[in-house]
Amino acid sequence: MAGTCDKRQQIAAALTGVRIQLQDQILLLQRKFSFGQHFLESVRDHPWEWMGVAAGFGWLLSRFPTRKEKIYIHDSSPEQLKSSRNGPLGQLWKAAWAISKPLFAAYFAKKLAGKANIPGRKR
Repeated sequence: MAGTCDKRQQIAAALTGVRIQLQDQILLLQRKFSFGQHFLESVRDHPWEWMGVAAGFGWLLSRFPTRKEKIYIHDSSPEQLKSSRNGPLGQLWKAAWAISKPLFAAYFAKKLAGKANIPGRKR
């Protein structure tokens, strides 16, 4: 019985040793095949080359044509647009704009004149 306990302890010790070796090998493989780590080291070791690659890639991207935006118009003829402007709200808007436009112009002219440096003018 004592012989079997010794053998079990030897097998357990051997398995533990193999597990430790396997764990070490896995850690080495993870470090060796870590793309992020290699990439960061490469950027750290060769910054000017990476800046050149980035500039070239940006230049290539700038050469692509811009995306065209498609605009779809449904049932909006010029007559319909004119009729919506001639309605009561359209007339109200025109009247309000006709009154407020000179007020806005005078306000902004006064603000600009206050900031302008006019010789002979006292502040």
